[in-house]
Amino acid sequence: MMCSYWIGTIVMRARARIRVQESDEENGSDELKEKERTNVISKIIRRFVLQSSKEKLEDNEGGSDDVIKRLIDNLASKLYKKLDTIKEKVSVVEQSVTNVHSEEDKILKTQSQQMTLVNTQITLSEQMLSKIQVLADDTKTTIEKSMKDLEETISQAEAKYMLMEDEKEKRRQEGMEEPKEKSGEAAHSRL
Repeated sequence: MMCSYWIGTIVMRARARIRVQESDEENGSDELKEKERTNVISKIIRRFVLQSSKEKLEDNEGGSDDVIKRLIDNLASKLYKKLDTIKEKVSVVEQSVTNVHSEEDKILKTQSQQMTLVNTQITLSEQMLSKIQVLADDTKTTIEKSMKDLEETISQAEAKYMLMEDEKEKRRQEGMEEPKEKSGEAAHSRL
């Protein structure tokens, strides 16, 4: 009721001002009149809004406790929703951390297996290298022995050949020289 009284009062004052302005309009320019009208209307609207706000506050003073309770409940509801969202995010992060640790363990296990395989490969390579070295040394010793035996055989053959030549020379000097074909066969048979 009070609101309608104020609205009526505001409207009556606005009409009075408009009449005053109409008389002023005859004297002033149209732009100036338009601005004044706009100002008056905006003032009327402001007063109306202010008055209605005051009335609402007066009506709500008794129910302000209910309003505060409602606001607290709304805030609590929002906080619970935020907490649920945070819990979900924490759960996702914990799951991700668990997955990272699991993958890390797998990587470490794989690296350990690879290191074991590499060490085994190195050991086998070293053993193979030592066997090859032993074979090379044995082969070198065998070749050296064979060369020594060959040199001895050659020197023995040369010595026999020299002996045969000396014998031939002696026989020739004594005149008992045999024909060349027979002496060549005899020399080969002695070797």
